[in-house]
Amino acid sequence: MPLFGGGEPYQFSIQDPGRGMVEVNPTSGTYIITPGYFQVLTIPLVSGRTFTQKDFAEHSPVVVVNQQLARQFWPGEDPVGKVLHLGKSAKDKDKLEVIGIVGDVRNEGLRQESGTAVYFPESRAPREKLNLFVRTNGDPLSTAGGIRRVIYDFEPEQAINDIASLQQVVHNTVAQPRFLSAVLSAFGGTALLLASVGIFGVISHNVRQRTREIGVRMALGADRQNVLIMILHPALLLIAIGLGAGLVLAMLSGRLLAGMLYGVSSSDPMALAAAVGILASVAVFAALMPALRATQVDPIVALRYE
Repeated sequence: MPLFGGGEPYQFSIQDPGRGMVEVNPTSGTYIITPGYFQVLTIPLVSGRTFTQKDFAEHSPVVVVNQQLARQFWPGEDPVGKVLHLGKSAKDKDKLEVIGIVGDVRNEGLRQESGTAVYFPESRAPREKLNLFVRTNGDPLSTAGGIRRVIYDFEPEQAINDIASLQQVVHNTVAQPRFLSAVLSAFGGTALLLASVGIFGVISHNVRQRTREIGVRMALGADRQNVLIMILHPALLLIAIGLGAGLVLAMLSGRLLAGMLYGVSSSDPMALAAAVGILASVAVFAALMPALRATQVDPIVALRYE
């Protein structure tokens, strides 16, 4: 089952001209499959071919490997036609021909990168229990009854359980990360709101305290534009220092988030740009509004302001 692992611990080996027999232990395991598996799950065929009904009927000694295994053991080569030996044996009866390379799958979950994997025909390693994958048009669960009837007609005593759509399978694997991301988003939004309120309150209060100073400057003939620049300069300098320190801390904490959530990088440019833009806008607005009001007040009134 994709995302849930279940690969079997088969061991293989390859003949290396310089090192002799080299062990191949697929980190994602070996998957016992039947024809149509790759097509139903839309796992892309990169090179060669996949299993056919003829391979199963004749018990052909063939395997399919994923791209990760091909890159690791045959870098720069075409693995199609290469030989994998079952176990550490070099006997002819244990030779398996690589007939195809397929795309990598996150078999162990979304957080873990795809490992090396080998796909083995079920006819050479029959199993009592198998997962059956069915591709449908429309709601997949609406076909469950018909699929049950077909299976029971073929084998009345066959037990069937755990029927689910792949959408549900994916949802179950990301339910916990999604909950965690929702909680973190709520805390992050609250922190951003509190930071905005705090910045607005501190900067606007500091500007209002300079109302008398602004009145003196205006009474002495200071230009309104120069006064606004004088007020905004320290506010922008203060927010620049705060944002610089915040970005450093955000980069460090982002590395922790990258390990907790799927698809979250340690430096998401969009999220960082949004936070910087919001806080900078709040700071400019907090400084600009009281400064504009102060420059529009009569200098005599501003001089009397306490």
